[in-house]
Amino acid sequence: MQKHFSRFQGSIDYLQLLASNTSIGVEAIEAGLRTHPNLYQVVAALLALPQGAIGFSDGRELPDPTRPIVSHHSEVASLLVDLGLLRLITPGTNVKDLVQITLVSQDAGLRRYRVGATIKERLRTVLKQ
Repeated sequence: MQKHFSRFQGSIDYLQLLASNTSIGVEAIEAGLRTHPNLYQVVAALLALPQGAIGFSDGRELPDPTRPIVSHHSEVASLLVDLGLLRLITPGTNVKDLVQITLVSQDAGLRRYRVGATIKERLRTVLKQ
């Protein structure tokens, strides 16, 4: 989790800068998507977007959050705002804490897979005694 947090630091700092402004708009999100390669992944995590492309009934589509955005920054920024990003990143928001809570939440579901082998091995050791 700390590895992800370190990788996302530039994007977190950018979102924090936006949160310190009184007016945040699509243009600022678009600029961030262009200059911070991990921003989309951070925002997707905050909005709990699933992996894979996300299509909308009006034909618009968000790209897979696991891949960097290489084009259509304006359209993606507009969709993120439509999905409620500006309700999360408001003046005074502590973005670092918000991202940290999000990463802990995501990690909780995966933690059991990482420790499963260790638990099984310890259980075998105890049962052999």
